[in-house]
Amino acid sequence: MSNRIMLSCLFLWLYSIAGFGQDRQPLSLPQMWEQAYNNYPSLEAYQSQLRQAFYQKKLIQNKYLPQVLLQAQNTVGTNQSVGGAFFPLPGIYNIGGSEVGIPSDPSANTFGSVIMDWKFMQFGKQKKSVEASNIRISQATSLIEVEKLAIQTELSRNYIEALYHLQMVRWAEASQLRLQSLFNAARSMADAGISPGADSLLIKASLQEAAASLNNWRGQKEESEVLLGMWIGMAPDHIALEHTPLLQKADGFVKESAPVNASHPLLAFRQDEIQYAETAKQLANVSVLPSFSLLAGVQTRIHSPALGNPVLETWSNSYRAPVNNYLVGLGTSWNINGFFDHKLNKNRHQEEIVQRQAEAEETSLNLLSQQQIAERQLAQGEHQIENAEEAHKSAAEAFRLFESRYNSGLISITELLQIQDILQRTEKTRIKAYYQYWMQQVDLASAQADFSLLQYAFE
Repeated sequence: MSNRIMLSCLFLWLYSIAGFGQDRQPLSLPQMWEQAYNNYPSLEAYQSQLRQAFYQKKLIQNKYLPQVLLQAQNTVGTNQSVGGAFFPLPGIYNIGGSEVGIPSDPSANTFGSVIMDWKFMQFGKQKKSVEASNIRISQATSLIEVEKLAIQTELSRNYIEALYHLQMVRWAEASQLRLQSLFNAARSMADAGISPGADSLLIKASLQEAAASLNNWRGQKEESEVLLGMWIGMAPDHIALEHTPLLQKADGFVKESAPVNASHPLLAFRQDEIQYAETAKQLANVSVLPSFSLLAGVQTRIHSPALGNPVLETWSNSYRAPVNNYLVGLGTSWNINGFFDHKLNKNRHQEEIVQRQAEAEETSLNLLSQQQIAERQLAQGEHQIENAEEAHKSAAEAFRLFESRYNSGLISITELLQIQDILQRTEKTRIKAYYQYWMQQVDLASAQADFSLLQYAFE
């Protein structure tokens, strides 16, 4: 009976491990980029700005279409005679007179009109306004690319950092296992009388220190997984990084150094700002010119004099025997006061152009310096990795030899722990060298707006 219970418990334990492994989803770095594009809210905000820019362009285009005003009214009021005729504007109260009936008695009026105002000649105002709206659309598109680049950069940093913390957890676990092995050996030798019992106490102190270090790195690993989950919209416990190696270089991917590309999203955005400032200046130049309009209108008008019953006859007669008219003509509007501010407005836009050009030059210099710094750090980082690899190999071989000598009773535990400490430091330096190497690759990719190497390495 006890054997059956033990087998059942073992089966449930293995099943739970298998289920836990299935819950953790291995994701490559490019897959995380795509999930971040779909889940992180900042990108949706910039996409909303792009949609707003399209709507604004449509509104500007509609603004220059013929404007049509419709007015209709049916009123009852006194009938004082007023001479003249005109097309009323919205908000104007209009009545008409008649010689029939008593002026002070109420009469009914029905009136309807449709007026069109089409500014068909504006000397380039419409064209420049549409050009400015197109630049706004281009700016919004560039901002989306800038935000995508920022997401790629920050997510890649968090991804490399998570891999680094994972490696440091493994490093701490390996150190603890190594010390545990030394502790077991020292205790056995002490029991056999080969070495003093203080040796095991000394190793035990180092073992407790290694356990504290392991807990610290596990906490940092969990923190980095939380950050990754924030980007991609997943629970940290469902993210698996164990399949991704950090201790490698992208030797199979050849990428030549290139100058900062003008198509970099930040530089493209700066160029859009310059173009918008130039278009705004051109729009200000033509804004002082007049506009010519085509005016047209039709109206229908009915008047019912104050005769008989006000409701049954006067009001009902206001829908009979209409009088129709039309009006066609040309008009012009010209803001003369605009000439007084034209020069100041022109100078203001010119200074804005100078500002945008300076900002674009500053951005270009920053990207160039970022690229050059990353390239120089990578060159030194590769030498650092080579030195770290050699140091780690030498320390591992030395520890193996000294451990054999300790087990033979030829050296003390203090000497072996010194070699163990050197091995730990070389392992840590090796991991840190690869971590810095990939962080510098992220800096270079961000400066060049080209993440193809990282995509190749962590796909």
